[in-house]
Amino acid sequence: MIVPPSCLLNTIDFIGKVWNLKNFSYLCAQKANEEVMSLGQRDSVTPSAFFHDVTLTLMVTLMLQSGYSQVAFAEFMHSEASKSFSIDLTDASLVECLTAKINFKARLFPHYPKSHQCLMSHLHLIEQELDCVILPSQVGDVFYSFFISRLLSRGVKPSSIETLCYQLRSCLEWSAKHGAKINDTYGEFFVPTYRRPTIALTPDEVSLIYHLNLQPLVKRKDHRSLLEKAKDMFVLSCNLGQRHSDMLRIQRKNFDRNIFTIVQQKTEHKAVVDIDKFSIDKKTTYAILEKYDYTAPYKATIGCYNVKVHELMKLAGLTEEVLLETKILDEIQEEVFPKYKLIASHTARRTFISANVFRGIPEYLIRKASGHSDSRSFTKYICENID
Repeated sequence: MIVPPSCLLNTIDFIGKVWNLKNFSYLCAQKANEEVMSLGQRDSVTPSAFFHDVTLTLMVTLMLQSGYSQVAFAEFMHSEASKSFSIDLTDASLVECLTAKINFKARLFPHYPKSHQCLMSHLHLIEQELDCVILPSQVGDVFYSFFISRLLSRGVKPSSIETLCYQLRSCLEWSAKHGAKINDTYGEFFVPTYRRPTIALTPDEVSLIYHLNLQPLVKRKDHRSLLEKAKDMFVLSCNLGQRHSDMLRIQRKNFDRNIFTIVQQKTEHKAVVDIDKFSIDKKTTYAILEKYDYTAPYKATIGCYNVKVHELMKLAGLTEEVLLETKILDEIQEEVFPKYKLIASHTARRTFISANVFRGIPEYLIRKASGHSDSRSFTKYICENID
């Protein structure tokens, strides 16, 4: 999605105040993005220029439709007289740079601050522990080595550490455009790889879980009822292929006969699933949907849900041992875990993708159903163990 240039932020704020359009910048970005995509690769295009043209066009249209307000314009002229049209981060600390970027991006992407909370927290903790202020120019290979070692020692997963480092690098690149001084090695970091088997279930295993009779296995009726709902939630997720956060949000309006459509919470991508074509077992899928009136079978936090999933997998007999390899520099550490401990909510999404890949469905069609925008992230979900 195209991001508006900083000189347009005051324009967007003015429009939002006068016409109460909180999503105006997002509408402009969508329109500008469509314009750029329509040109394809025929021309050299400047996204910010398109954004500017679209913004001005929509603003004039709004004025004509709702009536020009001289009072509102006068307020705008007085309030903006003291504001700067640029962002100056010449003397800003790293935390101040990150805060500026978050505030800038949040005007277009409301979920952006939440995605950077973890990075901000770690930076604050480092400053508190070392009693210092981190400057953008200090973030280089030495800083990354300390940062990564610190996170590993606290049990943060390498994949999460890599995300934090990429966020930090992106922040520095953005800050440099606004005057911040950055280190020559601002993008040089190495995160030790963590080779963990990606677990996916076979269609037979999904069927085994669905038909698992919990009555003789779980005595407490209330606990058995929760496990039954968690079981249906997991099986439904295997058949729809969505993240837990999106499965919690499903409603009858998301379904049009055999077509399931949802705008994903994490990425805001639109996923479209043809149940008859993509589900592992369409009969089971429709049975669960009807049972819960086309809503989520089990509404709980992902932590509570995963506890139930582990218990279900153990009851289903998925207890074979799986070898995990962790590579830190040149050293490989091996650990053995029972399979059920490696199965969680996201396993259902891997199962959906892997099953459809090995059924011979083209990748671009599966990505439309899973909501993946690129092959790189998509291929990480393909598990060869179900072939």
